[in-house]
Amino acid sequence: MSNDSRSWQSAMPLTDVPVPWMDSAACANVSPDLWFGETRQDSTRALKICAVCPVVAECREYAIESGQRWGTWGNLSQDELRHASVARNVSKKASTL
Repeated sequence: MSNDSRSWQSAMPLTDVPVPWMDSAACANVSPDLWFGETRQDSTRALKICAVCPVVAECREYAIESGQRWGTWGNLSQDELRHASVARNVSKKASTL
């Protein structure tokens, strides 16, 4: 991986408590490296798997709520994930005003 990317090991669950839906994910038996790949081809392959995943919504919600900043999560590219996280934070702040 490039110097500015993060390894999947540091990006996965931020707790030692298992996340039950992960066992049902379409990616459960695929190398996590694909979701943190450096090429557009890696991202495209990961997104194709996400597109048919039965727990894509749970994955997306987990990624946004836990502050994941690296990799493909919930059928969102890394850039889309960052935008979704920012939008969520803006929405939360607006709702408290």
